[in-house]
Amino acid sequence: MRRFISVYIALFMFFPMFGSAQSWDQFKDDFNGSLDLGVDLTKSIFSAKSLPYYLGGAALIAGSMIFIDEPIRDFSQSHKSPFKSRLFGVDNYYGGKYTPLAVLGLYTVGLLGKNQALREAGLRTSQAIVYTGIITVITKEIFGRSRPYTDKGSTSFHPFAFQGNYRSFFSGHTSLTFSISTVLAGEIDNIYWKIFWYGLATVVGGARIYHDKHWFSDVVTGAVVGYAVGRFVVINSNKYINTIGADTQAGTYQINFNFYLK
Repeated sequence: MRRFISVYIALFMFFPMFGSAQSWDQFKDDFNGSLDLGVDLTKSIFSAKSLPYYLGGAALIAGSMIFIDEPIRDFSQSHKSPFKSRLFGVDNYYGGKYTPLAVLGLYTVGLLGKNQALREAGLRTSQAIVYTGIITVITKEIFGRSRPYTDKGSTSFHPFAFQGNYRSFFSGHTSLTFSISTVLAGEIDNIYWKIFWYGLATVVGGARIYHDKHWFSDVVTGAVVGYAVGRFVVINSNKYINTIGADTQAGTYQINFNFYLK
């Protein structure tokens, strides 16, 4: 996860430098706007209004860890098949190491091609990836939950162990794919488009359980966190997006902004 974030930020920062001066100015505006968005997100996370949701969520997660996680793990590991293995192989691609490159490509094409719609879609997705990733990494290290394959049980925790075997809570693949899917689902106001992206993220979550990398509660928590960050980006990012000479009609990709007014 650390490598995921560091490589992504490095590419995101330096790749646009190969464009024009105008593209570089636009990139700097996007970068500064992303930082401002991060400040707002941080304030929202630590807002007193969020406390009741945290307490309720913690109770549900604790109940899942004690009563649900082990049975679901037993069921998933005892019901494997070639078809399921192929289906759940999706986590090798979506949420994997090539995902940030694809998002970076979307942003870069829009930036250098002066296509505002593509640039903004790539920017929002980038913001969702980075901030979801930071939250995920911090949480994993704080809790240090044992992964299912270690056979230490669903209530085994080793805070600040800084080891891969103790980074189960919560699922990074699930949080990242849900944050990306939430942003992309909002780019086009079409029910089938939304079903596709949320469905794909759900399959990734199932894959993490199927591959014995995460508990059910890890996946559910990752999905909620990813969705929450993605929605925050969708709702608030337009406040920090400036356009410098962008051609909003360039290319064929268009956004239905009615989504943001709902």
